[in-house]
Amino acid sequence: MIKSKQTRQKVIGNILKICIILSCTAGIVLHIVNDDSGFMNRIFLAFTIQSNIWIALICMVFLLTGLIIKKHAIPEWLHILKFMFTVSILLTYLVFAVLLTPFMHWSYLISLSNILLHTITAILALADFLLDSYVYTTKKRTLVTTGLIMPFLYSIFFFIYYEITNQMPVPYFFLDFKKYGWFNIGQQGISVIYWMAVLCAVLVLTGYVILWLKEKNNNISKRTVIYAAIFMLLISVSFSILNIVI
Repeated sequence: MIKSKQTRQKVIGNILKICIILSCTAGIVLHIVNDDSGFMNRIFLAFTIQSNIWIALICMVFLLTGLIIKKHAIPEWLHILKFMFTVSILLTYLVFAVLLTPFMHWSYLISLSNILLHTITAILALADFLLDSYVYTTKKRTLVTTGLIMPFLYSIFFFIYYEITNQMPVPYFFLDFKKYGWFNIGQQGISVIYWMAVLCAVLVLTGYVILWLKEKNNNISKRTVIYAAIFMLLISVSFSILNIVI
């Protein structure tokens, strides 16, 4: 009975990983083919695309590793990478849904590439993470801190690129230090350092929440995953409606 359950979980996990890879690939291809939005025109410089690629690659690694070393456990460092990339794709989802969606062209919001890259991949990645029965031995505080690594590295790349070219790789207004400064607070809004502090807080909170859900549901129920997916969809729809209102 236990073996049957583990086999079923493994099959579901593999299906989710394949769907994540397909969602990422289809989203990128569709964006390249149909990009007339002006947003993310330098597509591979966007955190969205990079976080999609990271989560798709780790899913591919898990699929291949599972086939190659069937009788041995996947090493924890790979699970840590999976956690890092899951947090990154969830940040992509949150930043776009909350900060960018209200200001996007409606044609882009309803495009399949946007839905795949900013929502579907993130929902599938969260489901895959929660349904994975792996139990981390790394301390929670240390593990959560690793979730900051990829966004931090991307920020360094963004700032260097912007400084050298005088052009933002992607129009992320909250990282525009030339317009808003580093430590200013004024009529235009808060500057970059404060946005980064907010995003760091979001990353840490996201890490704790998904680990809490995972621990709370050791034998995680499908209902938890479904509720999480519905909640994420509601956030996206709510801010899309806000786009119409403003």
